[in-house]
Amino acid sequence: MADYELSKDDPIVIPDDNDFSYSAIITWLRIGMTPRFWVNGNLYTIEIITSKAGNLELWLWANHTALDSSPFFERKFQTLADLESYEFVPGQTLSEIWNPDMLDTL
Repeated sequence: MADYELSKDDPIVIPDDNDFSYSAIITWLRIGMTPRFWVNGNLYTIEIITSKAGNLELWLWANHTALDSSPFFERKFQTLADLESYEFVPGQTLSEIWNPDMLDTL
């Protein structure tokens, strides 16, 4: 689990185009991509947002279906560690349940 703050200055190694592992998804997120993935029938989107104070935050949105025009705001995270400790399924984090077939888009 990452224990660092989200930073624009972190060195990043770009994953291969066909790498949809959990670590690759976190890397794509860190460089500004917006991953969308399915968990138990909900489509989740994670965005990096710059707050009014200039800090980077992670916002988690959820849709009940891919056709929902109004996703609901699920949660805001200050660090990647906070996101990675969030239980998408009771008792299980995203890293514990991740499967590349869950990815919808980057």
